[in-house]
Amino acid sequence: MNRVFDRITVEDLYQRCIYAAIAHGIMNGKFPDFSAEQSWDGSNYSFQDFCGVRGTVSFCDKGFVCLFRNDRNFIIGAENICSTLLKGADEKILGLARNEAMLYLLDDNNGTVAPAASAAFWSSGSHICSNQTESELLELSGETLIPLTLDHKKFAEYWAQCLEMTDEQQETVNEIYELRLNSNDRIILNNTIREKLLKWFNGEIDECIVSLEEMDIFLNDICY
Repeated sequence: MNRVFDRITVEDLYQRCIYAAIAHGIMNGKFPDFSAEQSWDGSNYSFQDFCGVRGTVSFCDKGFVCLFRNDRNFIIGAENICSTLLKGADEKILGLARNEAMLYLLDDNNGTVAPAASAAFWSSGSHICSNQTESELLELSGETLIPLTLDHKKFAEYWAQCLEMTDEQQETVNEIYELRLNSNDRIILNNTIREKLLKWFNGEIDECIVSLEEMDIFLNDICY
């Protein structure tokens, strides 16, 4: 078992997933065809690159597990995944993988539906572990994991460039991000933000609304 991604903590990873999802949610107004690239469901952050890589990070109290699949090379079956990719993980992580992350990686193999994964890494304490090396994880993930390993400033710059954000759009993402980090409750954004979205994207903000609401962030007091 290897220690990987020593430069980030569980909290760092959680914050990066939140930031990425908010940036993606806002910029869905510009790139609606890529709305399925990222999503939140409860405590699960899912991602894909539309080039054969998809995965999920499932969070729990002071821990997480990330499973992802690369269509070029993967294994099938919950027990197979647990005994190989997750070998050495404690029961809390194994349960989180079985009950959460694997449900987002189900595959129909000759009529049998089972999870399929290529790689895994996890943490239930102070460091992140994997049965693969860091370079193997990065290679199998395409470019999906690279931004998550950056420091916050470079991470924010990565998404600003990737999503072609203006300075004003980046400021709005930062504002919503701080609101989300500082509250566990439903967030109602002010009308100023709504008007900005409508102006930026010529009124086409349905995909923005859907993605933000996955994180319990609403543009008004009506829950769609």
